[in-house]
Amino acid sequence: MTAGGSKIFKDLAEGLASRGVAVLRYDRRSHACPNSLSAAEWTLDNITVNDPLVAAEQLRNIEEVDSEKVIVAGHSLGGLAAPRIAERDESLAGIAMLAGPARNFYEIFIEQFEHLATLGEYEWERMANIYERWQSRIDRIREGDYSDGDIVLDYPGALWRTVDEYDQVGTAKEIETPMFVLQGERDYQVSPEEDFDRWQEELADRPNTSFELYEGLGHTFQYGEGPATQSEYALSNPLDETVVEDLASWATSL
Repeated sequence: MTAGGSKIFKDLAEGLASRGVAVLRYDRRSHACPNSLSAAEWTLDNITVNDPLVAAEQLRNIEEVDSEKVIVAGHSLGGLAAPRIAERDESLAGIAMLAGPARNFYEIFIEQFEHLATLGEYEWERMANIYERWQSRIDRIREGDYSDGDIVLDYPGALWRTVDEYDQVGTAKEIETPMFVLQGERDYQVSPEEDFDRWQEELADRPNTSFELYEGLGHTFQYGEGPATQSEYALSNPLDETVVEDLASWATSL
């Protein structure tokens, strides 16, 4: 993920590699090959699940890689999809879910907007029309009032439909793959209270499951102070080193 100056996957890959963990990092298909899928083909599997399955198999075929210790680390939508990936590849040694929502993906959109509207640099009066437009589109998604090829909230209906059909929490409960759930406590895009806390509550009795909430870190695991803002993404602050160390320690312990 690259957002302004934030390069979470690059930082994570370099940090893990420097600690002896081999990494295969790739651009999401919709980014690297934007015309390879029609809007109706923009499903959760095509965008987020199928390619990691291929990547994991490629890693297993590299002589220097321990084929029994391959893990998948996903961020945000990738974190949400990680249990589905593990469900389809039972040979994975573990999955790491970085800021993955425990709720339906569209449910978090309006909360992000409401958070930004409370900050001094945003004027609610000027944003009210946008808010109402977002709310009406979220209502459309909730009611299933779209087709796979429709663009709703900037994404094809096929993505909303397949995300709506997928239960990430239920899937996480069913699989036996070790799991590591990580999130920053300043994250305004995925709620620590509504999402991270739900992961902890729902998976409290699940074996081989670890949780870590990082003080001062936002959605991209960069450090900051005060309420998180969009402008932070423009900064070239690195991914917090503690996150890299924790993920490397967890991966090598499997």
